[in-house]
Amino acid sequence: MSRPLLGALALARGLLDAPRLERALLEQRRAQGRGDYRRLGAYLCEQGLRADQVRALLSAQGIELLECPLCGRHFNGWQLQAAAPCPRCGDPLAPAPPGTALDVEDTICPPGPGGDAFRQAVYAASPKVGRYVIVGEVGRGAMGVVYKAFDTQLRCFLALKFLQTDDYEEEERFRREAQALRRLSHPGIVRGQEVEEVPGLVYLAMELAPGVPLGLLLAQQALAPREVVGICAQVAAALAHAHAAGLIHRDVKPGNVVVDREGRARLVDFGIAKARDESMSLTEDGQVLGSLTTMAPEYLAGGVESLDARADLYAVGVILYMALSGGAHPLGTPGDPAFPQQVATAALRPLRKADPRVTPALAAIVDRAVAPDPARRTPSARELAEELEVFLASEAECHSEPPAGVLGKLRRFLGR
Repeated sequence: MSRPLLGALALARGLLDAPRLERALLEQRRAQGRGDYRRLGAYLCEQGLRADQVRALLSAQGIELLECPLCGRHFNGWQLQAAAPCPRCGDPLAPAPPGTALDVEDTICPPGPGGDAFRQAVYAASPKVGRYVIVGEVGRGAMGVVYKAFDTQLRCFLALKFLQTDDYEEEERFRREAQALRRLSHPGIVRGQEVEEVPGLVYLAMELAPGVPLGLLLAQQALAPREVVGICAQVAAALAHAHAAGLIHRDVKPGNVVVDREGRARLVDFGIAKARDESMSLTEDGQVLGSLTTMAPEYLAGGVESLDARADLYAVGVILYMALSGGAHPLGTPGDPAFPQQVATAALRPLRKADPRVTPALAAIVDRAVAPDPARRTPSARELAEELEVFLASEAECHSEPPAGVLGKLRRFLGR
């Protein structure tokens, strides 16, 4: 088994012996077979090295561990590189504090010939799947894990989504995602390509959507209310395109919306999308697909056969409602064991009762989107997008007074 430079340095400095290094390399390769592409440093720590020792070995190679203060991700970085941008969200990276976990995502290289040579060396040591070089993890979902990869033929970065199960029904849903994405062409929806296979792996090559998940921005209170409304207007417009193509997303949630540094929102993960004329034979009785917090009441009360495009509008409305109200849900209390029953049977709590500061015009739009009865809900994604856009064009503020506690990180994030 070949020894990468990090392992060779650890041996040369007497930090571990050859058997422990071989065990670390073996565990790393086994994990890669499962779709887990952590860097070697994490496995060396499992064999007894301290994190500071691994970082010292990286430093000897001209590499240091960097951290993005906005999205919290960690990267290998070229030593002394000033203000390198985070490849996920664009914020300047900074040295990671001592004790930071070593399961970094990517290697950041300096510009110019030196950086090109370093990048080629990194790619040579990185795991490969077909013509793709895996350079870091982007995120994980119910059906798979997504990695950033370099396409050696097209010479560009993209995302590879790997299926994490050998279950036939899951694989069929995975293939449906590829089919769904090929039917869509909209700036607010990530583009997908064919499902590809190598022995033991099924994966989908997709456009890499740069940015930060909306869920992370909301959790960090990094968005002003108007910014949330603007993002949701974009999501509704993207859904209008999908619905016009006959597709229902069925899992619209903050984690499936990515916001880039220009404030553009992209809808991702059509893994459980359903065509309006598609048989639901792949969904077993009683099986729940999607995210409970944004799941429409008719789904919980009547199952998947009761769903239509208005379920996606309900999800957008819940995102808006919870963001504007400080986390309250229109029909229940997320985390309560009785939450599914609450959503299926409860009456709507108007948004202005949850937060009286929300302006009446905006509250009326949101309350209509989250109406428990689909017949009373906003009838189409296009209409919801237009209502939000008209509101943003005509109203100065979303609250009657400035909300407390907004950190304003996205204003720096957007470069304003």
